[in-house]
Amino acid sequence: MKKYNKHYVKRDPATLSILIEDDKPVLGEIAKRDCPLEDRHVRILNKDWETTGIFYAEMKQEVKNLVKTDARLALEDQANELGVKFRENIGDDKLQEKINEAIEN
Repeated sequence: MKKYNKHYVKRDPATLSILIEDDKPVLGEIAKRDCPLEDRHVRILNKDWETTGIFYAEMKQEVKNLVKTDARLALEDQANELGVKFRENIGDDKLQEKINEAIEN
């Protein structure tokens, strides 16, 4: 799943027609940020952008070069062995809580 921003498309102020470049709408202001969607859903949602005036565009995020400590790698290994699902950006404390819950259950 990728993250998308929901944009209003730009319109010509005089005619209110949607501005288009390279067969895609020119993006205007953001209506909603950080929408987790699958590619197939985005294709469906963007299919009618000419009538809805809304277009979903993938968020461009800077990728941080994260170096994982040995303790972090051990936590992730333990979580994977227990079948605990987690996001890469979860903190060590939260991940430890999830692991403890899995062990208790």
